[in-house]
Amino acid sequence: MVTKAFLDKPTLIVGAGNSATGKTTHLLELARVLSDSFWIDKDTIEDTFLTKMDHTSDDILRYTSNLGVLSRKRSHHLEHVELQSYLLMLKEAKNNLVLGKHPILDGNYVRELQQDYFDKIIIPLFKDVNCNIKIIYFYAPEHIVKQRIIDRAEARDNDKLASEESWNNFLKKEPLLIHNLEKLPHLLVDSTKPIEENIKKIILFLKE
Repeated sequence: MVTKAFLDKPTLIVGAGNSATGKTTHLLELARVLSDSFWIDKDTIEDTFLTKMDHTSDDILRYTSNLGVLSRKRSHHLEHVELQSYLLMLKEAKNNLVLGKHPILDGNYVRELQQDYFDKIIIPLFKDVNCNIKIIYFYAPEHIVKQRIIDRAEARDNDKLASEESWNNFLKKEPLLIHNLEKLPHLLVDSTKPIEENIKKIILFLKE
């Protein structure tokens, strides 16, 4: 069992990696053992913003109404949700770093990190905050990732699994390991290894 861990300096923890690479499982455990940390999940934010709600009623229950969820493939998602969700995560992280907390961002960031997201977006946004910034990049062998996606059977993965061609196109856009990772302040985590072993490595990395 991993004991409670403490960091001396506020730290932005960016959890990155492709679908089904074990990010959320590990980041939730990290949030449990790392004092003054909290988990910010992109899927929760996106799914909430894509939920159709009842704006025609004055009943207080309209705040929890659910009239279905818009597809992530629709233009509404691309125009009003995707980029805004990523930005919201960073802004809330910044608010809490100032308070001495350690926000743990559970996103994907595969495409973003390949487009200099770290240097062009993250660094400028946090330049006035006294904090460390660390990337934890999760991966697993392709056959394991594919089987995990099949097993979880989520609608958002249907396009990936539609054919061998669609699977290969998905990996071409979002490879399991990205080409420019070595230049970033990162720890590479193999999610097929025991989670307790991985969490201990992550804690040591965060303390560096």
